[in-house]
Amino acid sequence: MTIASYLLSSDFRRSNDDEQRGVLWRLNQRSILIALLAFITIGLNMGFGIRTAGDVGLNVQNGAKLVIWASLLLWGIIEWKSVVPLLLQPAGYLLSFLGLYAAFSAVWSPVPLYTAASALGWISYVVLACLAIQYVELNAILITIFRSLFAFIAISFALAFVMPDSVWMPPSDVESTFRFMGLTDHPNNFGHLAGLYLVFTIACLSRRMISIEPALLHAAFGSIALGLSGDRTMMIALIAITFLIAVRYTAIARRLAFGAALFLAIAFLFFAAGIELNLQSVMESISRTGQVSEITTMTGRTEIWSSAIEHILEKPIFGWGFNGTEQLMLASAPLRFFGNPVNAHQMYLQMALSLGIVGLVPGLALVAIPIRSYFVRPKLYRDVIVGLILLNGITEADIFATPILSGFIVFWFLLRDGAPSLRLVYKGEA
Repeated sequence: MTIASYLLSSDFRRSNDDEQRGVLWRLNQRSILIALLAFITIGLNMGFGIRTAGDVGLNVQNGAKLVIWASLLLWGIIEWKSVVPLLLQPAGYLLSFLGLYAAFSAVWSPVPLYTAASALGWISYVVLACLAIQYVELNAILITIFRSLFAFIAISFALAFVMPDSVWMPPSDVESTFRFMGLTDHPNNFGHLAGLYLVFTIACLSRRMISIEPALLHAAFGSIALGLSGDRTMMIALIAITFLIAVRYTAIARRLAFGAALFLAIAFLFFAAGIELNLQSVMESISRTGQVSEITTMTGRTEIWSSAIEHILEKPIFGWGFNGTEQLMLASAPLRFFGNPVNAHQMYLQMALSLGIVGLVPGLALVAIPIRSYFVRPKLYRDVIVGLILLNGITEADIFATPILSGFIVFWFLLRDGAPSLRLVYKGEA
């Protein structure tokens, strides 16, 4: 058969039509995933009013999450050929095991339906990560989350002029300042999004999706948002990840780090020699309550960690059920804890509390993957984002509690980095 006759044949027309349909299908998948990711970033982070501590009933926000999570699970089942290959790697095995085990833990959870729903959220975000890897290029994911976070914070600020009472949290009985919570239900949640917005600014700048001048404006905007939230644990996490990234990627930062370590060593020698360092006034000045204990206990977190450890020891092997410990923690919350004691306020303790040693071991293995990549296969845009989430997990439950945006982000990076041999739709994305 000649080339001309083949081009006129039905076989060519059929193959061409199939190829066009395939391209159109991928474009539709891409558009839906980008829109869905924007909705998850903006819509699912809206608080719709302050939730009563320990209330695990169905409300507007939980209902929206259930619809999205169930839809994603169904999508994953239909597109299983796109999902399964990405799970056949170490990160995929760990994520799959934790998702299935979380669902199974509903059997002994004190709130089985809430645990099952939380497990559904975990599994659905694994599915979303796989679909995003297959159908959406790296830069599109980064810029979508970046712009969505900017929109969320900008809308929150706009509401401050229209309905200020709904976006500011008044001081508690031990505090003296208002804290900005925007469209979320707590200032720390708003601060968490502001922190993500700042590291996504860095990531987009490193990928040359934005230039230096807009990046500086976004950094200033995000810093104002974070400062108004009063989320100091996120501030510390940002400082820490900035330091770690600088040390990893620049020689001058390594020299400065050595100098700082030498200074701290000398200061420790003075302290060991009996020379008093009066830090009380400094800690009182940065404390919201004016109490030194707020700083030394990390706003009471050390006490709630002790309470969480006691509960972990009661059920050390299998845990209490994934994310089903709100009432348990509330009943034993220390009086001097200044936050909302619905979880262990520590990612790794929360995993041990929820799923016991059986869940903690694969959870730690999961976290070890990006830490190893930081040293072995560094990528600035990935390290700054994932690093912030993991550092924030030292003082917040984050990805090991109720499934949230940062969970999807970590899953996406883990699965994407672990499958370089797959023939993805978009090539050349280092």
